[in-house]
Amino acid sequence: MCPKAHKKKMRIGLILTPFKEDQIQKQEYVKVKYRDWLNDIKTNETIMIRNKKFVTDDLSILYYLRDKYGKQHTFVKIQGNDKNLMEKIKSCDIVFTIIFDLLEAFHVLPSYEFSKIKKAFQSPNVYPPYQYQFLINNKNEYYQYLEDNGINVLPFLYISSKKFKTNRKKCIREILGMKRGDENKFIGKPIYGQESIDFQIFKAHVQEHTIEKYLERITNIYTGCIFQPYLKNFDKIGEYRMFYIGNKQSYCINTKDVQGVGSEKTISLRDPAFQKLRDFAQNVFDHLPKFLNHKVEISKLLTRIDIACCLKRNEYFVSEIEFVPSLYLDTVDHLFIDKKLAEQMMRIVEEIPPKTKVKLKMKL
Repeated sequence: MCPKAHKKKMRIGLILTPFKEDQIQKQEYVKVKYRDWLNDIKTNETIMIRNKKFVTDDLSILYYLRDKYGKQHTFVKIQGNDKNLMEKIKSCDIVFTIIFDLLEAFHVLPSYEFSKIKKAFQSPNVYPPYQYQFLINNKNEYYQYLEDNGINVLPFLYISSKKFKTNRKKCIREILGMKRGDENKFIGKPIYGQESIDFQIFKAHVQEHTIEKYLERITNIYTGCIFQPYLKNFDKIGEYRMFYIGNKQSYCINTKDVQGVGSEKTISLRDPAFQKLRDFAQNVFDHLPKFLNHKVEISKLLTRIDIACCLKRNEYFVSEIEFVPSLYLDTVDHLFIDKKLAEQMMRIVEEIPPKTKVKLKMKL
């Protein structure tokens, strides 16, 4: 069912990525064909691939909202690197992050612009609330949170940049003494890492100077690093990436690698063979923090839970959690995820009582 009309006309902001080229590289775009809300899309906003028109998913969401709900609400387009970012965010009742979040900004913006957007994203009307953004953007934080809630994660060792710079020899000893994985190897993943950037596999007989050199580079860029046991079948088996729109499972992608070539496959959520996977994902989702506007619980927009195997006795474990993930739109274009996300935004807006100033918080 479509959400009911909200009693109050609201200014709803959408943070859009300022770099269309990045979206093209990640294939985060949808077909203009079959989307009537894109009939009036401007030529300079489209992407031409093999004589077919595409548009970035975040822009499609904005066009859909303006087309269907433009008489009820005002939808404000906010570029992630806008010079008046804070002012535009403050001018809105609620602002949604779609693709361009702090993690993305960290990798593509100069440090002074990143500092500005980090401050802006702490505004109480930015969705999701900043506490949740911080939790999910910091692997050590949500790994510990999940572990404390009885959710399987790979054993991990967190080394902060500050700790390494204070006592590097102690940090190296801790790393060498940690539990290792297959072939006696372990891996390093930086906090705020993205798309395997600065990910590294350390061999069984790694030397201290190799770890020290790695941490010197990492700690000059990131706030810290996670070290975990290596699983040799990880790439072969791949991950199951479960997508939630709102509070419901929407679709699942298997990232299994076939002969070194990425081959994503959509998993049927109706297949009984994946019931254990679905149950595990649901348990993880149910344990995630809630969102509150004052004391009223607000639904989630988008969650991706990356699930891998096998920790022990063929048990699943959580590899990653994201709230503005890559959507594999080239694989699931037929599901019209952009439309579904737009409708979910309106459901969230409907959950906010009229005359209530949005003040979002995270509840553990």
